[in-house]
Amino acid sequence: MEREIEKAGDFRYMETQLRTKHEEILDVLMSAGTVSIHAQECFLIVLQDILERKRSEVELIAAIEAVMQDTSWFSDTVIESLPA
Repeated sequence: MEREIEKAGDFRYMETQLRTKHEEILDVLMSAGTVSIHAQECFLIVLQDILERKRSEVELIAAIEAVMQDTSWFSDTVIESLPA
């Protein structure tokens, strides 16, 4: 993180995982930059929990894979909807 800030000055929306003190893994989007507070340069770090988004992505992929297991119904439906 420090290298990214030194290189670019700041960064936004870096997807990463953090480990809590209770050994739980969190999926987060991290944005960071430097700010001056009382003439002292500090890091400002913002974390956004993306667990629900990741869970939704996994569920969507699973649903698509399940549908793709038997695409015959899809093909029949598309063929029937075509004009004669």
